[in-house]
Amino acid sequence: MNMEMVEKIANAVLYEGYMLYPYRPSSTKNQQRWNFGTLYPRIYSEEKKGAEPCSMETQCLAVARPDAAIKIRLRFLQFVNKEAGENSSPWQEAVEQTFDIQELHLCELASEPIAI
Repeated sequence: MNMEMVEKIANAVLYEGYMLYPYRPSSTKNQQRWNFGTLYPRIYSEEKKGAEPCSMETQCLAVARPDAAIKIRLRFLQFVNKEAGENSSPWQEAVEQTFDIQELHLCELASEPIAI
């Protein structure tokens, strides 16, 4: 598999809403940043009665030998509040986070899924 092409696609999805925001500040739909798969703190999600998700589930279908193993790379943007000084306006900046999970055996995952 060409991992360079996979990374390019992943970057496009990961940064789509972040890099292109705001498309036009005057447009109502663009006055709030949007990213694919945005998750919120649990307490915020509960206050919004679940309208803003605090968890995500991903399911993958794999056809392989029983002894096959997979590697997983979890990447996301974590927003951090920034402020330059006392008289400046605060803003949000994204910091990319990456977690690599090595050697998960499919036969074990089939009997016992994992939660990260």
